[in-house]
Amino acid sequence: MQTTLQYNQQQVYDIIVKRFIAVFYEDCIVANTTVLGSAAK
Repeated sequence: MQTTLQYNQQQVYDIIVKRFIAVFYEDCIVANTTVLGSAAK
C-alpha cells in the first residue's frame, strides 16, 4: 500500500481538506488598505 502522495496528489488533497475545514468557520473579514506616496528627487 502506498503511504505517500505524489506532489500533485498532495496539492489536491490540501485543497479539499482546507475547503472542508473552512465550511465550519465563520466568514472571514478582510480589510484592504491602499497607501499612495511620492518622493522628490
